[in-house]
Amino acid sequence: MKQKTRDEQLELVARNIEGWDRDDVSALWHGGVIFIKHKHLGENEPVFNREEVEAKRREITGEPDDKDAPEWAKFKCQDSDGLWKRFALMPFDFTPDEYSNGGVWGSTSGKVAEASRGEVIGDWRDTLKPVVRETKKQETRDELLSALARNIEDMKTTDNSRFATADVLFRGSEMYLSCCGSEFSIKEIYDRQQKLRNEPSDALAPDWAKWKGQCANGIWEWYRDKAAPNTEKGFFEAGNGVAATIDGKYFKGEVIGDWRDTLKPVIREAKAQAQEEVSQDNRTAIPEKLLNAIQESVDKTRNMQGNGLESSYYLVTMPISSVSINPDTLEVSFMIEEYIEHGLNNDFDRGNIAKANHRIGRKGNKTKYETNKIRHSAGRIDLKNK
Repeated sequence: MKQKTRDEQLELVARNIEGWDRDDVSALWHGGVIFIKHKHLGENEPVFNREEVEAKRREITGEPDDKDAPEWAKFKCQDSDGLWKRFALMPFDFTPDEYSNGGVWGSTSGKVAEASRGEVIGDWRDTLKPVVRETKKQETRDELLSALARNIEDMKTTDNSRFATADVLFRGSEMYLSCCGSEFSIKEIYDRQQKLRNEPSDALAPDWAKWKGQCANGIWEWYRDKAAPNTEKGFFEAGNGVAATIDGKYFKGEVIGDWRDTLKPVIREAKAQAQEEVSQDNRTAIPEKLLNAIQESVDKTRNMQGNGLESSYYLVTMPISSVSINPDTLEVSFMIEEYIEHGLNNDFDRGNIAKANHRIGRKGNKTKYETNKIRHSAGRIDLKNK
């Protein structure tokens, strides 16, 4: 008699383990391991653990994995023709009769769905079993904070329903998010996001650098000029880009959201605070045309105050430290986050509307995607103000 391979022996065990006469088997279960010595297996004593026998049996029968089961599914079982089905309620076995060709499982109510098909081993009526779901480990506050930092930009969309029930709270002038039984300040969420991204401090920027951004591979770079993203290559197009490093190591971190949205101006105040104070004589002189432009701006502000326009609904006031001024073109730039903070008082939903509106025509997302975000956030504002 030809000696069977171990896989052939395993298949034989998987097919027959429940039907074999125990007198022909030296030991059935022992400490979670099956020790088999049976006349059909030859002279050797193959050893199979519980997991590999059950896995082989599932392979033969085509039993569906419980990880793929829908939330409503509570039971699964196999018909006499090999079809596996999932049920929301306990099903009943219907034996063959004049109206059917074989035995089937059925239910008079509740959801039912076909799952897979395979060979029937033994009695099909013995296949009924509950759907077993893995118990999810309770997340710590620190794990939740990281999850929020990774999803804060899109947490209110239907694609990320995990935080869809988060509430916005205020403690004095600071905004918090309450979700999953914990509260998190907006500041700590964005601080964690910066840590996960491993974003370099502006204090480390070379003197010539005016912009920084994170490429699709997670590496941060400094740029002299505002760079354009190359979507196909995954980096910002700039002939003067240099990777941000410290002690020869790259600043590389997680890419959270769209890497193309990471480009931002270097804020020189951060660098000035990190360095020793330089004397007035060593500072770069402010061009006269910039001084004139600032004076004109101050005069305009005084004129608005004199005419009562400083209380206009359409006026947005923010500190000068929140904007960047190009001394050559006299253009003022600021990040949309500055507008959200100073113009919208850090309101979460109004901020989402502002960002989605700003991205229309500027990003790879379709206009419909952004307008849906605007509608979603506008609806939340309506609900909060009813």
